[in-house]
Amino acid sequence: MTNLNACGLRFYVPAPRSAGISILDLPQDDFSLEAKRDGYRVIVIDGAVWNRHGTMLTKPKGSERVLAACSLLPPGIALEGEWEDDLKILWAFDVPLHSGTYDDRIADLTDLIPHLGPKDGTNVGLIHRCVDLSFRAFYDGLKQTGGSEGVVTKRR
Repeated sequence: MTNLNACGLRFYVPAPRSAGISILDLPQDDFSLEAKRDGYRVIVIDGAVWNRHGTMLTKPKGSERVLAACSLLPPGIALEGEWEDDLKILWAFDVPLHSGTYDDRIADLTDLIPHLGPKDGTNVGLIHRCVDLSFRAFYDGLKQTGGSEGVVTKRR
């Protein structure tokens, strides 16, 4: 595969923030809050690792380690995540070709993760997301524990 768009995937530029509302005030039934890690955003599909620019992730940035960790990813399944090369971990946060709802995708992703990595010292983990806490408590917890650049908001 030589083009990310050939498999029906593309990265989207985030929408600008609306004035007057904080993400911490959004309704949790309609939105999800996830940790934003400091790495390379990637999509892994059919033995290829794509970056957010729609080009292949290079070997010096960890493509071989990502592919090793995802070697058991079933054909045709796309895994989207954040690759932190210094920690040797792929933080998985979506299966973007899944036709279900956000909650369906996350449930299937959660079931998929145990079948991937660790391999050759590389792990695959599920990104931290707000489940039982208020958005404010989740955000405050991320600030206290570190390791996160901020948060990503997704419509459920």
